[in-house]
Amino acid sequence: MSKGGAGTARRNEREAPQYVRSLPDPRLSVLPSGWQGHGARVCIIDTGCEPFSPIRRGIRNEDVRDFVNPLGHALDESPDRHGTTVASIIRQYAPAVTLGVAKVGVGPNVDLEATLQALRWARDEWGAHVVNLSLGFHGCRMGTCSVCTQANSLVRQGIVVVAAAGNYNSNVPRSSELTCPARASRVVAVGAVDESGAFAAYNISETNGLAKPNILAPGTIKLAAGETFTGTSFAAPVVTAAIAALGQRMGYTNAVDLLVSTASETVKVPGAGGWSRYGVMDFARAWEVASSG
Repeated sequence: MSKGGAGTARRNEREAPQYVRSLPDPRLSVLPSGWQGHGARVCIIDTGCEPFSPIRRGIRNEDVRDFVNPLGHALDESPDRHGTTVASIIRQYAPAVTLGVAKVGVGPNVDLEATLQALRWARDEWGAHVVNLSLGFHGCRMGTCSVCTQANSLVRQGIVVVAAAGNYNSNVPRSSELTCPARASRVVAVGAVDESGAFAAYNISETNGLAKPNILAPGTIKLAAGETFTGTSFAAPVVTAAIAALGQRMGYTNAVDLLVSTASETVKVPGAGGWSRYGVMDFARAWEVASSG
């Protein structure tokens, strides 16, 4: 989801998805209890969380902040329950994490000032270890806009920031570049592979001198109601969950370095005449290295 689209969905508008049925990477769902994100504080900056979902019932009131409506409760009002889906992916991969929810938009309409406030809240008040932004803004070419600057400041203070790289869709032309804050130099920008493991056709890959996205992950999920969702919005929380799972043992910044260094071979970029510079996350390999150390 983005101000321009970091996630797209094929859905039945009459039904609101409640939870994820089929996870993008099942290898993450077989972790032993010691690797499920115990102690990790993961803040989701998104559209909020569905009040009656199993995910929301496990989140305390003090872990929720609504930056759209100061008197609200960060309820997910987006038609596709975008924030709820992102939260479900993280919780099902890393069930022991403490989730924080910061609502900054409804549907595809994301508020920039609300996002800046949410980043400050995650850092200064809530005490996040990892922040997930499955959203983005267009218009910044150098990664120096307000949201990129704010995201980088969190990373300098030891907080890992993960962001969806963005998608091509009917509202986003092929000439588009990475969304912000994925463009920020210190942010982990996540692209996607499709169900066959190929570089997803909807990826936005950087051509302006930046080696972004930093890593690729599966971007297709199936919901209990039968919908199929695709997008970098849903690849980003896969990486976030892996960082939380590994970070409890080795530190969250070190977990990022390990995931990037153990990523599988790069994949072919359609129409580009070459191979991407971005490896596909291989959690099994990263876990093997971390658990043997």
